Amino acid sequence: MKRLLAVILLFAVTLSLCGCSKTRVKMLVKEYRSGFGISGEDFSGYREYEVGNIKEGDVITGGFFGSDFEIAKDKGAAENAWVMRIGEITEEGVEVITRTGTMTRTYGVPMTLDPLSHMDDGPNYSYEIIFK
Repeated sequence: MKRLLAVILLFAVTLSLCGCSKTRVKMLVKEYRSGFGISGEDFSGYREYEVGNIKEGDVITGGFFGSDFEIAKDKGAAENAWVMRIGEITEEGVEVITRTGTMTRTYGVPMTLDPLSHMDDGPNYSYEIIFK
């Protein structure tokens, strides 16, 4: 019986030390497209996609003129093109650093990103981000 208790205790300690807390998250991106072309064609549309395997310290780039958000492979090269940086990841949510400030986003709660560009005679994009 003591041996079984020792094994259970060892298992519990191992689980608590092995990183059962969230260290990587996924980001669901909902992209909304609006606007009209110079000849009147309607550019309205919607799509969603997922960016996975995001960890603390990652730099997220993209979103300009409808390009996909992605994790920057070279953080130095992304210095001027970053959209958000990922701070601390906890069980409650994700710390997000944008050019306008730092906030913690709770999992499943949408975060709206202002349009990153605007065109009078072309498509315009806005984004909703959900961490999960």
